[in-house]
Amino acid sequence: MPGLERKLKRDKQYCMDYINFMQDSSHVVMQKRSQKKNSTIIQPGIFPTMGFRKGPVAVVCDVERMFHQFHVRPEDQDYLRFLWWENGDLESPPSVFRMRVHLFGAASSPGCANFGLKHIALEEAIQLVEEARKLCSVGKLRLHKFISNSDKVLKSIPKEECAESVKNLDMALESH
Repeated sequence: MPGLERKLKRDKQYCMDYINFMQDSSHVVMQKRSQKKNSTIIQPGIFPTMGFRKGPVAVVCDVERMFHQFHVRPEDQDYLRFLWWENGDLESPPSVFRMRVHLFGAASSPGCANFGLKHIALEEAIQLVEEARKLCSVGKLRLHKFISNSDKVLKSIPKEECAESVKNLDMALESH
């Protein structure tokens, strides 16, 4: 704490950046409700030299405030403590706050966000298969020979509808 306080007193620009950031982020710290938003940027042909584009149009998007969408368990919030001086007054004693969401710049945030996205993708895949099967059955179309790299997705599908190659497949990691 004394090290941060000294740095804030010594470097006025750093102090202003800290104050501005904290004022902008206070809705997260104080747990005020905010709307979850996804921003989408569509830029045709933005990555043609990287092999991204396979057709005439490429689409790139970003999840706005992605790390802030994933909450930190209460027992882990002490690892994300930070100091706040009311009104930027470094002469007053600082308050200690704990982040309740993941933040940009923390080493753990990308891994936690990826874990959350994979969980969402898994749930969506299961729901998508179920909805596609129901929709196609209305038109007397049978979807079958399902293959997935997820054991949970495969378990959500009747075994007779899975491809022969995955019906008896053990997806558990082998230990040697």
